[in-house]
Amino acid sequence: MELRQLRYLRAIAQYGSFTGAAEAERVAQPAVSKQIQRLERELGVALLDRGSRGTTLTADGEVVARATDRVLGILDDLQAELADRAVLTRGRLRLCATETVMEYLLPAALAALHRRYPGLEVSAEMLGTDDAVALLLDRQVDVAIVTLPLSHPELDVTPLYSEDIVLLVPVGDPLAGRTSVALHELAERELLLSMPGHGLRAVIDAACRRAGFATRPTLELRSQEALIRLVEQGAGLTFAPKLCVQRPRPAVHVCAIAPPALRRSIGWARLRDRYVPRAVQALVCELAEAAEKLT
Repeated sequence: MELRQLRYLRAIAQYGSFTGAAEAERVAQPAVSKQIQRLERELGVALLDRGSRGTTLTADGEVVARATDRVLGILDDLQAELADRAVLTRGRLRLCATETVMEYLLPAALAALHRRYPGLEVSAEMLGTDDAVALLLDRQVDVAIVTLPLSHPELDVTPLYSEDIVLLVPVGDPLAGRTSVALHELAERELLLSMPGHGLRAVIDAACRRAGFATRPTLELRSQEALIRLVEQGAGLTFAPKLCVQRPRPAVHVCAIAPPALRRSIGWARLRDRYVPRAVQALVCELAEAAEKLT
């Protein structure tokens, strides 16, 4: 069994075809086919179903693919740990984060990280908590910045900071003269909310259930900033982390949530069985500093 055979199998599972795997691995398609056939002969099982609609893993192939992820993950960790023994003048950091973190904290944190390690390559994607966890479990990112609580047997999750959640109302709304609002007062109001699967939405839904009603949003969007702009246009009310209203928004009035206050916690998650590169540790420190200045 050769490592390249395992890499080819993983690529086929990811791209659904020998052609896609060959392009990803930068080899000729016949070379991929030949190595997979050798692997199947050595193991004595069929690993792939080769159909007209694409190539999929057999049940035995799924078992081998899971073991492949572990084996190649160990090798990736070895390379990362060896690279970390030198100063972080090179390397790569892959992360995903919630919208609020991406918009308000990550720029300052990444700028500071770049000043310390100018040779470090960083790729960052803005995702809701559920999607971020999926990428992390699929080993496509090194770290995910997510909304807590989060529990998964394969993940280590560490709190990073907490922040207030506030209610945003149009300036002409009857609530615009209030400094605080109790959640039960919103049972019949039109709410604009983030999509299910986003950590903030889960916090809001749970809080509203405790207040005696279920959320029935008139509009759901993935973008927190788009929701705020809808409030500016008088389309309804929305909830937002307080970070989102650090700068003045003349068309929006901010109401605190009456006690018990509504808060959310942000944390960072990583795979338990993966080495934590110093780049991740440095990023987390910079994010914590940025959050402390703004929250």
